[in-house]
Amino acid sequence: MITNHIRERIHTATTSHALKLYLCTKCEWSDDTYNLIDWEHLEYSVKSRYKATKSGFARTIKFMHDIQNTGSQKRKFTMNRTTAPTASGMCPCCMLNEETTMHLYQCQAPEMLKLLTEEIRDLEDALQRRHLPSDMWRAMEAGITHYRSRGEYSAYIPATPRADRAYCNQTLINWDQFLKGRLAKDWGLAMSDVYASDAGLNYTESRRRFSAVLISQLWSVYDKLWSLRCEKLHDDTNIHALSNMELDRRIRYFYANKTTLFDGGDFDRFHLGLEHTLSLDKSRKKGWIQTLDGSLKSTTKSRKTFLRHMKPLHHYFQPAQNSAED
Repeated sequence: MITNHIRERIHTATTSHALKLYLCTKCEWSDDTYNLIDWEHLEYSVKSRYKATKSGFARTIKFMHDIQNTGSQKRKFTMNRTTAPTASGMCPCCMLNEETTMHLYQCQAPEMLKLLTEEIRDLEDALQRRHLPSDMWRAMEAGITHYRSRGEYSAYIPATPRADRAYCNQTLINWDQFLKGRLAKDWGLAMSDVYASDAGLNYTESRRRFSAVLISQLWSVYDKLWSLRCEKLHDDTNIHALSNMELDRRIRYFYANKTTLFDGGDFDRFHLGLEHTLSLDKSRKKGWIQTLDGSLKSTTKSRKTFLRHMKPLHHYFQPAQNSAED
């Protein structure tokens, strides 16, 4: 019998099957694997996130469903456009690999490696304050480390049965899902036993609190990585992350649209001709594009200023006044 939250429960009943089917297809889970996930406490954490910050909630949802505005996404949506050059899909930090949602955890840029190492230490500190046993932490750390280095998960053997059970089930779910907050139930169940066995902790700690802290800390790690990535991306133009093919595409775009994008004073930049510009080495192509990017920003700003100050036509040509003789 349903006695409260009727609208929410009806919504859950009508959408849960379709959502489960979508996630199982996207993540390649079986029904058994899907049921290993601690959905109850993930839902609790998502609702808490929504109440705390709407922008943070939106970022977390994009992160969990791989729809964050990464280089891969930008390239996907611009590669077939004829009115704009193709966006770079490369990571703005390491400039070595395509930037996907989870690439931040595997990026080899020194700043990202340093930040991620510090954040994992902070995660350990937060979980130790929730009395996480060392064998459970070592299993978590091993899974995260193997995901970062793309290593073999079977190379690590947990020290205790409870850690082994949680580690193996999380490996079935996948460790990228762990970083997104989709935890195996065994982590929380093991902590319930820890709290129940200690009379002092039984009154101050709970499985829900532990799971909420763990998920919140994992999302915080991503927020810090994403913030650093955005600082790197917007520190300068993304010109250095473009491949030679993308540089050529942008050059062709500028040549094809020079009369609409630029004013006459910038036309001397094109005097060498398209073929000669395409034959330049990569560093000179970047310099040429950076110059045109700067000119384009100035031209766009000047045109907006001109339009803002331009008055209607009738302001300049006042209608003739009828004289008394007429």
